[in-house]
Amino acid sequence: MADGRPIYRVVSPLFWDDPDVRALTALDQYLALHILTCRQTSGSGLFRFSLATAKEDLAKVAGSLSERFAKVSVRLNWAFHEPSKTLYLPTWWKWNPPDSPNHLRGAMKSLVNLPQTPLLYDFASNTEWLVASLHETFGKACQSLMVRLPTQEQEQELDHEHDQEPDNDHDKPPQVAANDGPVKPKPVDPTEEVFAKWNATPGVRKVRGRDEDRRKLIRKRLKDPEWGWEEALACFPLKWKGTDGTWLPDLDWFLKEKTVRNILEGKLDKEKDNGRAAKDKSRKLDEAERSAVGELLLKQLGRLPAGEAEIPSHYEGHVMLKESGWYEDHPEHKW
Repeated sequence: MADGRPIYRVVSPLFWDDPDVRALTALDQYLALHILTCRQTSGSGLFRFSLATAKEDLAKVAGSLSERFAKVSVRLNWAFHEPSKTLYLPTWWKWNPPDSPNHLRGAMKSLVNLPQTPLLYDFASNTEWLVASLHETFGKACQSLMVRLPTQEQEQELDHEHDQEPDNDHDKPPQVAANDGPVKPKPVDPTEEVFAKWNATPGVRKVRGRDEDRRKLIRKRLKDPEWGWEEALACFPLKWKGTDGTWLPDLDWFLKEKTVRNILEGKLDKEKDNGRAAKDKSRKLDEAERSAVGELLLKQLGRLPAGEAEIPSHYEGHVMLKESGWYEDHPEHKW
């Protein structure tokens, strides 16, 4: 209860019709429903989440709760930042739409006590489910939150002070010193914009890891003036692999050298195949595809006992190449 008033969470009946929810086991669905309605959840879909607290609430759930949580997060495209213990549900506004600017500001109030987390950039860039009349209010509120982020030196000082505090004080909000002037916002890494806009794009597999290898590759691509990544993102969701949602491109695929160019040139638009996609299942393997299948079979024979690998049919060969990711690297061979 907050200020003596009960807190209610809205769960749409469509939750049970979601194909990703239906793909979960009953216990995984139970965990997902708990996260959507528990006391830790905030009104904005971005909040601190403690697995230890969840374990107390779900004491009778069998198996490793951390493994279930990881499985649910991946399936439902939720983002969890381990260092700050923050969880972000990107479709929160879809199911909990604020009906006025004041309602939106109230829903975002709890974010002022949020620890520093890169998920705030994802949150601030995601207006997909907000009505246009609330975009300005949302943008101003997010800018205010960005200013509150400490600089690297201040963050280190806060971490040092936190290490010296007794455990029972860990939930106290940081004290703001008076008359110190405004806190300068931390310079935004240009790669964060790519991560944030990618995660806000429909029909993609959301980014979890923001390791340095990915950042280096993004910086390399950003140096190329011909890399029209924002224009390419506007083409999503792609029709290349079908419209049933079974294929979700990931960022590593998007960062490949020719992917953006192929998207902008329409090579990955299945709607331009003029019906050829419907005939692909009966199409025979061409020379390049046969060679690729042969290489896959050699690898298979290297790890299977003699006699257990079979020469596939043309259709099975297409499936092998699809599952191996070969078609993603060779979009000219559509199937």
